[in-house]
Amino acid sequence: MRPKEATRALEALRGAKNQEQKAEDIARASGLPLLPVDNADVAKYVQRLRQGKRLPPVLLIRGRLSDDVPLRIADGYHRLSASYCVDEEAQIVCRIVDVPAYE
Repeated sequence: MRPKEATRALEALRGAKNQEQKAEDIARASGLPLLPVDNADVAKYVQRLRQGKRLPPVLLIRGRLSDDVPLRIADGYHRLSASYCVDEEAQIVCRIVDVPAYE
């Protein structure tokens, strides 16, 4: 992503509203392999989830199927992996924005 695109994406994510999506749907759309529960950061988030604590939103940039561009996880890959480990159908809080246009 070019610097101007990244700046626009960051601005859009700051202004986006929180919503909930299933962990399995986000994982599938991103095409990324999930991190294992023995990853230190994933394990930390799994513990927080099992204590009933909420995690910060996962920040997502919508892909474009027509161009074969997958969903991008801008922030929260470890949190997504932890949520999936606990319950793959868990509704997780996220913010989703479109890919910013580059001029």
